[in-house]
Amino acid sequence: MSDSANLPAKEELKRRQRGFIIINVITCLISLTAGLSLIFAPFLTIDATALISAANTNPDYEKTEGGETGQTTGISQPEIISALISQSGELKISFTPLTLAKYGSEENPVKSLLSLIIKKDEFENMFINAVGGMVILLGTIGQDDITEEDINKLNLEEWTGFIKKAETDEAAAREDFKTVLTKAAESFEVNLTEDFYEKADETFDNIIIKGKQTPDSAFSLEYLICSQIGDATGDEASAVTNYDELINYLATEKMNIESSDVSKIKLGIWIVFGAVFFPAVMWLLLALLSAFHILLKNKTFLTWYVKLTGFLPCLLFGIVPLVLQSSVSNAEVIAAIGTTTWISGGCFIALALISLLFIYPNRRKIRNLKREVGLRRA
Repeated sequence: MSDSANLPAKEELKRRQRGFIIINVITCLISLTAGLSLIFAPFLTIDATALISAANTNPDYEKTEGGETGQTTGISQPEIISALISQSGELKISFTPLTLAKYGSEENPVKSLLSLIIKKDEFENMFINAVGGMVILLGTIGQDDITEEDINKLNLEEWTGFIKKAETDEAAAREDFKTVLTKAAESFEVNLTEDFYEKADETFDNIIIKGKQTPDSAFSLEYLICSQIGDATGDEASAVTNYDELINYLATEKMNIESSDVSKIKLGIWIVFGAVFFPAVMWLLLALLSAFHILLKNKTFLTWYVKLTGFLPCLLFGIVPLVLQSSVSNAEVIAAIGTTTWISGGCFIALALISLLFIYPNRRKIRNLKREVGLRRA
C-alpha cells in the first residue's frame, strides 16, 4: 500500500506522541518530588516530649473530692510531671533514610539513638522545667491541692531559670528561687507563712545537693539529671555521673539489651531503610525515564514498578499509625509519630489519576496507530 494511504495514521501518531510530552514533564516533576522527599525529608519524626509525658501519666489514678483521709482535690504527681513536660517545648527526633542508615551501620545503634535524645538542649530544658515546676508547685501550694489550672499559671521559661544559673552562681540562683516562689505564691493567691523563706532555703539546698557528686563539688546540671534518673530507677548500684554513663546504663542494664538483640535491632533498621529507600529509587527511576523519553521518538513509558512500591512508605508510616491511633488504647504513643511520606502518597495518587485519564488511553491509542501503520505498509 502507498505511503499516502498511511499519511493520516502517521500524522495522528506524531500528534499523539507530541501530546505525550506534557505528560512526561508532569510525571517527571511528580516523581522527582516523591523521590527526593523520601530521601531527604524525615520519613519518621518522633515527638519524644509526648512519649515521656505519656510515660508519666498514671491512668489508674482516680481524682476524688472531699476532705476524707486518702482523698485529694489535686492531681497525681505523675500527672503533674506529665503536664509540666508537655509545656516544656518540643523534643523531636527525625530520621531520613540516610540518617537511619548511619545508625544501622554503628556498633550499637541504641546508644546512638539515646545519645541523640539525651544530649539535646531541649532534653535539658524539659528536665529543668519538670523539676523546677514541681519544686515551685510543692513550695507554694502543696501536692494535695495542685490543679491543672495552677500548672497552666506557671511561667516555666522564666521561673525555672534558677536551676541553670546555679551552675555559675549559687548565691544568685538562691535569691532567684526565693523571688520565683514569691511570684508563684502571688499568682496562686497563697498566703506566705513565717517560715516560708526558711523552707525555700531548705528546698534549694536539696536541689543543689542532688546536683553535686561530692559535697565539695560544683553544682552540675548534668549530674543533677543523671542522679535524678538514677533515683527514679531505685537501683543504687546504677548511679551515673554523666550523660555517657547514663546512656550506657540505659542501653545495657535498664533496657537489658544483649549483643543478639543489637543485631536484631540493626536488621530492623535496615529493613525500614529498604522500605523507604527502594521506593524512592523507583520514583527517581521513573523521573529519569519520563524525562529521557522526551528526547526519543517513542514518548511513552512504563510505571508499573512505581505502582508496586511507591505507596509503601506512606502506607507504613502514615496510614497504619493513623489507623492504630483510633484503635489502640495508648493512642497518645502513636500520635507522637509524624511523617512526611504523605508527600509521596499524594504523588502516588496523582500518578494513578494521570495514568488512568491520560497515560493508558494515549498509550493504547499510540499502540493501535503503530499497528495500523505497520499493517498498511505490509
